[in-house]
Amino acid sequence: MSISTQPTSLPLHLRNLTHAEAAHYDYFRLICAQDFALSLNSALWATLLPQTAHREPSIYHAALAIAALSKDAYSPRPRLSRDTIASSNCNFATEFAITHYNLAIRTLNGALKAGSACAELALLACILFIYVEAFQGCRMGGEGEGVPHLVKAHINGGLAIVRSLKLRDPEASTKIEYLETALHHTRNQIEQLEQFSFGL
Repeated sequence: MSISTQPTSLPLHLRNLTHAEAAHYDYFRLICAQDFALSLNSALWATLLPQTAHREPSIYHAALAIAALSKDAYSPRPRLSRDTIASSNCNFATEFAITHYNLAIRTLNGALKAGSACAELALLACILFIYVEAFQGCRMGGEGEGVPHLVKAHINGGLAIVRSLKLRDPEASTKIEYLETALHHTRNQIEQLEQFSFGL
């Protein structure tokens, strides 16, 4: 069932949302964006993420994936083992998150190929993808298993984009400083998590 009473002035990706999409979008705006601001130690993210999700389809889909995994992670249910997840049907949160994560990647790649997306958007998406993978890794992994490989891959990929931008355009440093700071901050958090995991 779709919500069809939204004004047509909304971007295409925000029209005719299902009830689940609308609920997760609200959860991301009201809860997850605030969590990002706390995690990244900057109030900027509390407004930046909802505003960008409103404008950019790739960020919107990544936001829905994060919202679904976040709500599921905070639900009072036992964590599923890797074998249980692999051998059973994924629950709604997992299916919803994977669907929108794939849409985020596909939409971003399409925009980059068409030249309608900038490197700044790619970096922002990269940061959100890190959190999607981290949530999935925490949900599927066992104690002491460390950080999922794709989390590190997204961090390294994001930092590589930063280095490339700085080489091509030194003036870009100021424009992407908040993204570079977020990537380094996230990498430090991941390294601390790994140290804790390996110490268990």
